[in-house]
Amino acid sequence: MGLFRDVVEERKLYGDLSNECIAKLLSSRDFSIHGFSILHFERRFNGDHYTFTVPVQDIRKWYETNGDSNLPIKTKIEQGTAIAQGFGLALVCPPDFYIGDKKVIKNQKHHLEFRLPNDTHYTVIASVHPRYLSMIDPLPEKPIDTDSLFDRLIGLYDI
Repeated sequence: MGLFRDVVEERKLYGDLSNECIAKLLSSRDFSIHGFSILHFERRFNGDHYTFTVPVQDIRKWYETNGDSNLPIKTKIEQGTAIAQGFGLALVCPPDFYIGDKKVIKNQKHHLEFRLPNDTHYTVIASVHPRYLSMIDPLPEKPIDTDSLFDRLIGLYDI
């Protein structure tokens, strides 16, 4: 089994504990590989949400500013597109927000979102960000091998 599946299987052992308890129990266990480890868990209406820490990234390799894209982010987008297609997902590169006042930074992007295609609720299956990786499991409306998806997504990071 891979890291993601190990965490999901461990989470099932905790039953109906609160999100906070489950998150603490999961993060207390040694679930890690190549700098990725479980950070947070939350049960929501559309599945269980898992957030992982990621290895330290050079943020400059993740930014596209005013439509001028550097090679590393172009490569990540190309790889992300191939991953999305392979899993029947849509790849979206949403604009960033300033932390303080929530204003959109025009044409500035640094993370990738993998969504269900034609989903009017914009369900984000996975978010690949230079500071974290988050995923949802299970997906009753679209069965996806989330363990394989996770393994492919960690390849987008500099390890």
